[in-house]
Amino acid sequence: MSEAVVLEVDGPEPVPYVPTLLDAELAPDDVAAWAASVTPGSAVVHTLAVLDPDRMSYAGRVDAVQAMEKHISWMQARQHRFLAVMAADPVLKTAVGELDKHWVREDVACALRLSAGTAADRLELATELTRLPSTLDLLERGGISTHHARHLGEAIVGLTDATTATVETAVLAKAPEQSLATFTRAIRKAVAAAAPTPAQDEHAEAMSQRRVAHSPRPDAMSEIWMLLPATGAIAFMTAVNALACRCGPDDQRTADQRRADAAIQLALDALTGTSCGELPREHRM
Repeated sequence: MSEAVVLEVDGPEPVPYVPTLLDAELAPDDVAAWAASVTPGSAVVHTLAVLDPDRMSYAGRVDAVQAMEKHISWMQARQHRFLAVMAADPVLKTAVGELDKHWVREDVACALRLSAGTAADRLELATELTRLPSTLDLLERGGISTHHARHLGEAIVGLTDATTATVETAVLAKAPEQSLATFTRAIRKAVAAAAPTPAQDEHAEAMSQRRVAHSPRPDAMSEIWMLLPATGAIAFMTAVNALACRCGPDDQRTADQRRADAAIQLALDALTGTSCGELPREHRM
C-alpha cells in the first residue's frame, strides 16, 4: 500500500475575530464577554467605547467592567514605561547646552494636573517598575491591577536587584487570582524571607518615612494624609476623638464631621497659643 501524501498549502495565518461596532450594538453582552477574555489592546477599545450599559444584562455589565479594568491596567503600564524613560533622561536640551533639570517632574505635574510631590511619586514608581519587568508585562496584559503593581513597586524600594527578582518570582504567579489584601500579605512575607531585617532597623526605616501631605481639591476642600509612628497616631486620634465628643445635644454634625472640625481646632489653638480646655475623660485619662 502506498503511503498517503499530505499536501501542505502555504497561506496567511487566520486573522483573529474582532467584533465590529455593529456587533457591539446588536450583541453587547457577547462583545463584553469577548473583550473580557482577550488581551487588552487598541483593537478592543473601539468596541468597548460604544457599549451601552442600559441595553445589557447584569452579567454583560460585569464583563464590560472587567474588560475596562484590564484596559486601564494596559494603559497604566504604557504610561509607566513612558515615565520611566523620562525619569532616566532628565536633561532638557536647549540652544545654550544641556541643563540638568527637575523639569521632568514639573512637566508631568503640569500635564497630569498633579502636585509636584505626586508627580515625583509617579516617576519613582515607574522607575522601580523597570526593575520588575515581569510585573510590568503582566500589568500591560491586564493580568493584575495597577494597585497590585504599585504595592509591589513600593515594597522593593531599597532592595538589591537580586533580592527584587527573588521577591517578584515568589509573588507574581498567584497575583492574578489574589485580592489586593492577599497580594500585599504575600509581598510582606516574600520580602521578609528574601531580605530579613532586624526589627529595630525596620522600625528606623519606617520612621524615616513619616510625613504629612496636603492635596487641594477643586471643591474648596483639601485632603490631609499623615504617616505617623503608631504611638503618635494614637495620641493624635485620642485628642481628636476627645475634642469631637465635646458637643451639645443639639449638635447636628456627624461623628466624622466633628472629628474633622476637632482637628482644625487643634491647629487653630496651636497657632493662637490657646488651649482647647478640659477634655472628656475615659479611664481617668
